[in-house]
Amino acid sequence: MTNKARNTSEKNNYLSTKIIYFLPFILLIPQQAAMAPWWPLRSSGPIIFMFFAASVLLFLYVYEIIRDSKTIKLTLSQKIFFLWLLHTFISWALVIVGLRPSLESVGARVYTAIPPYFLAFMVFLVIEKNNWKIKEYENLIKGLLIVSAIWSLESFITWYLNIKIPGLYSIYSDKYAGAINGQEWFSSGFTGSLHTISKASLIAFWLSLYMFFSHKKLIYLLFASGAFLTIISNLNRASSAVLVASLLFFVYMAFIRYSEGRTRRQHSFSISRVFKSVLGMLAVVLVVGGSIFINASFKGSLLSDSHGLFERAYQYARAGEIIIQYPYGTGAGQGFLLCYSEDATQIYTEDLRNAEPFATFSKFYQSGILGADLQQKNVGEDNIYSIHNFTLNILMDYGIVAWIIVIAYILSLFKLLKFSRFLFRSKYHNLGKIFLCITLAQGSAFVAMQATYKFFAWMWILVFLFLFTKHIIASSIKVQKRQVESNGGVLIPVKEENLLTQI
Repeated sequence: MTNKARNTSEKNNYLSTKIIYFLPFILLIPQQAAMAPWWPLRSSGPIIFMFFAASVLLFLYVYEIIRDSKTIKLTLSQKIFFLWLLHTFISWALVIVGLRPSLESVGARVYTAIPPYFLAFMVFLVIEKNNWKIKEYENLIKGLLIVSAIWSLESFITWYLNIKIPGLYSIYSDKYAGAINGQEWFSSGFTGSLHTISKASLIAFWLSLYMFFSHKKLIYLLFASGAFLTIISNLNRASSAVLVASLLFFVYMAFIRYSEGRTRRQHSFSISRVFKSVLGMLAVVLVVGGSIFINASFKGSLLSDSHGLFERAYQYARAGEIIIQYPYGTGAGQGFLLCYSEDATQIYTEDLRNAEPFATFSKFYQSGILGADLQQKNVGEDNIYSIHNFTLNILMDYGIVAWIIVIAYILSLFKLLKFSRFLFRSKYHNLGKIFLCITLAQGSAFVAMQATYKFFAWMWILVFLFLFTKHIIASSIKVQKRQVESNGGVLIPVKEENLLTQI
């Protein structure tokens, strides 16, 4: 075996890559051990497994770099990772030495946000170092689809067929939380989390369509159908709404605005074109109508829905105070805890609570942040609640740096959509659909996460999807450049089937 062949073989057999393939199965670890009697490690949830996986990846990452590199020069991503480690250590030390005394009573929960950030960094670093190709990305996608299929089968049996699986508490009812209407939804006897299942199924839906358009195998449509039904049974309004909106956008882009018939006959009238457009819109109407029908019973009163709206608004206002007072960030997971701490003064939220309409709701509803003590001497002695917004929690944790990253990420999503349009306009219709599916997988999940913090632990999936889209763009450009060089500087468009095989 030549040195070149040996190096290629080693790259294809990185153990760190194989570890990442198993990360999707952490999604099946119950997040509420009390609701999973089958789970043997009652005090160990997914956070511990995330920390273990991230630690193993870090060890392998360092080992493989030392083994394969004669000289070591820090990359930009490695420098950012070291800054994150320093920031995390300092924020931890501030609690330990008593400079944030109100958080001392919180205990181990102060550190539960470290593993998700840690794992997201390691997934990024390992994929970047190992220079993943399409094959590696799709292997991880298959793992995510297997997990999604387990939820789909479970939800079909328990929620749709109303058959109880022994040992699994698959259906959750709000009567457990003291509500009187007893609304039931699927939360899985494995994972036990409404938000994890809904957001991960939303991602799995689009990845299933990606695999279908890439490989033309009908089984992936079955995966997509299962993920869709799981989202509906989950009754999470944010995920359902984003799914419908993104599906409408996909149908418009792929089958109406940039359909193959339209690009061939830009200004001509075609019965076939009209038929396809009507058929596509009819399919979307059926999806929307089915979603509304199934979710018809999931309605709250005008008063309770209004309360939820103002409750969230007050949460966001308090989060804004934390960001103002800690411009460099509070540290991993400490942001929402400081929302209930006397260490973070109230700049305007106390006046806001006493103003209408917040004053009325704070009198009638004492279960949320409107009725909580935002100046607790020891956080946790009184009730504390999540700040239901993924982005705000990141901004509270990492301040200015997080602002830069979030803005850059949002701008990149728009650029990805622009690149999808470029592919369609360049008559790469199938590649356009493929790329749009990956873009919508992360974009729709990111939008849905603005209504919750509880999917934050799985941000490594967004990192993976972002790197996947970057790989497709870079590979497409590289193929085009090779084509230009081989034709003496003359640009001759690469046929779509050839482009797909080369990226």
